[in-house]
Amino acid sequence: MLPSTIVILSVSRAGFNNVTFLIQKVPSLFTVMTVGDAAENPVVYGVNTNAFVVKGGQLVEIVINNYDTGGHPIHLHGHAVQLVARAPGTYEYDGDTSKMPRIPMRRDTWIVAAAGYTVIRFIADNPGVWFLHCHMEWHLEAGLAAMIIEDPLSIQKNQQIPDAWKKQCQSQGIAISGNAAGNTHNFTDLTGANTVCPPLPWS
Repeated sequence: MLPSTIVILSVSRAGFNNVTFLIQKVPSLFTVMTVGDAAENPVVYGVNTNAFVVKGGQLVEIVINNYDTGGHPIHLHGHAVQLVARAPGTYEYDGDTSKMPRIPMRRDTWIVAAAGYTVIRFIADNPGVWFLHCHMEWHLEAGLAAMIIEDPLSIQKNQQIPDAWKKQCQSQGIAISGNAAGNTHNFTDLTGANTVCPPLPWS
């Protein structure tokens, strides 16, 4: 179970689990590919990526409680999830699935109603670094996002980052190895990671 909660933090910032998503110094896929077994530790991706690491084949259920007065179209990359519950109010997960539909609808984008909740479910059978975010662009820009790091050791074994991607990052001064802060020796040392929200253009 990966409980998630949407909370609007202020006029100009938002987040899941009271964490505003911030882009880090090292893209998370590069972190997966360069930190070895430490890729299974969510700490290496930085606090402000709101990263959840899941094992291959794991049944993942995410509860999203929306304490905002507006609805949000939530999108998950990499999966068409089962939408197993949605209603007004908040949801406290207790493991009881008896009231969930026998054949739930599948969606890659769904609405979390104002002051409502949704519960989604998927099998972690598609290794990757998958973004979970509000599909309203300015809400995403405000940090309403999280990441699912799915079966990172399998990503290391079966995928490669194209040289063109590496060159593109390097041409922009973006680090391509290490943890979120670019530390290539102590992967749990996040000194220098991005943790302070910069002002937004419309703030």
